[in-house]
Formats: sequence, C-alpha cells, structure tokens
Amino acid sequence: MDGCITVSMLPEEYQGVAELVGIDLFLKLCSLYGGSSLYIPKKERVTRHIRDIKIKSEFNEGNYKELSRKYNLSESHIRKIVGNPRIIEQTTIFNFLEEN
Repeated sequence: MDGCITVSMLPEEYQGVAELVGIDLFLKLCSLYGGSSLYIPKKERVTRHIRDIKIKSEFNEGNYKELSRKYNLSESHIRKIVGNPRIIEQTTIFNFLEEN
C-alpha cells in the first residue's frame, strides 16, 4: 500500500516534511517514531562540534582575533573552545562598591 501513497494524499500538516524528505522516508519515520515526540535540533547545534574541532585545529596559541572573525564568535568564546578560558572580567559598579 505504501507505494500507492502520494504526498497530496497526506494531511496538509505533514505534506511539507514529506515533500522535503520524500514519501518513502517520511513513512519510514512514521513507522519508527510515530506517536512519540521527535525533537529536531537547529543545524547550528548539530554542526557546533565540527566547528569547534576546526577551530582547535586552526589554533596556533595566539590567533584568537583571527578565529573570532572567521567563525563570527567572540574572542572569549574562542578561548573557551581551545581550552583557555582566560576572560577579562568586565568592571561593573558592583566591583567599585565592593572595594570601597
């Protein structure tokens, strides 16, 4: 019966996904995960680990600024990724009040 099903036969709310992945894969997903909640993470979350590996491989003990520009991240975030979380603490009014 699966071979006779077309995307247009599906309820409208499922047609977009079925068009994207194809009817056969959509039906397979329904068989495997039907009735359960399936969370689809953002692409950024899935690829973050790969990005971090690339950053570590390109790191040369001093190119924080270059990497931060290349990957559109702050220098402090680059430091965290490469294992050097030395972050300059921003002074706030609370620091001033504690000292006086």
